[in-house]
Amino acid sequence: MSTEAVQMMKKRARMKAEGRVQTTDYKELCEAIRKKIKHDYEGYRLKKLRKAAERRVSLKAVERDICLGHHIPSALKDNAVVRTTDRLRMNEMCTKFVNDLYSSKMAVARTDQITADEPIPDIMWEEVEYAVKQIKTGKTPGFDNIRSKHLKADGLLLFKKLAERCSRYCSEKRFSAVWKKSRTTLLMKKGDPESLDNYRSITLLFQVYKAFTRIILNRIVRALGMAVSREQARFRSGYSTLYHLYVVRQLTEKCGEYRISLCLAFVDYRKAFDSVETNAMLNAMSRYGQFVLQCVAK
Repeated sequence: MSTEAVQMMKKRARMKAEGRVQTTDYKELCEAIRKKIKHDYEGYRLKKLRKAAERRVSLKAVERDICLGHHIPSALKDNAVVRTTDRLRMNEMCTKFVNDLYSSKMAVARTDQITADEPIPDIMWEEVEYAVKQIKTGKTPGFDNIRSKHLKADGLLLFKKLAERCSRYCSEKRFSAVWKKSRTTLLMKKGDPESLDNYRSITLLFQVYKAFTRIILNRIVRALGMAVSREQARFRSGYSTLYHLYVVRQLTEKCGEYRISLCLAFVDYRKAFDSVETNAMLNAMSRYGQFVLQCVAK
């Protein structure tokens, strides 16, 4: 903010203290301050973007850092469509919304678990390095305020220490209780900003915990690559959305050409990923038996 804008704001404060809020001069000064702040911010924004372009860094990250802030809704509606503007009540509504979203909706029993015949091998530091590189940069950190760029900057020494720690957690089949702490925030998608159904929840986790889960995921992906059918195309490399759009279009054209009836069903699940039952997912994975249980051993 420029010195001129600061002086104008001080003048407005004096006029407000003198009781001149209803005067024309006060209203004109407020309008001039708004224009001046907007002009100063735009100049600051262009300056930061110009420096980022000269240093050849991410312009998207710079835009996010210089953003004045996220929009905070002034009111929210609950399930009964009762509108409230009380901040304490809005906080309670958001908490209830997230708890209901992640709570179990039905009882799913766990099937008999099969134990692996061979022990889980130690995690190599190369796996840690590869997992850390997979973590996207510029994301909001968790409670530890450690970003992915910090893990990438520490290098080989940190990778070896993390490999030892993660290997111990795998052998003990547990991990640090601190990693269970997270921070959940709501992001607006589209639609009515006062309806919680138009928000999606984002959980901010520890970056080290992200690296650990990425290591396990990489082993699972390698182990299950040959076991999953070709029809399961989501969350797999080499299967893009454009490819499936091409297949649907070709199928539609060929059926029209040969006069064959065609029926396509599209299912859009509400909160699909957040509403998945954990036990149901584990039971589905256990159907592969030893193949899944040894996924971390390959």
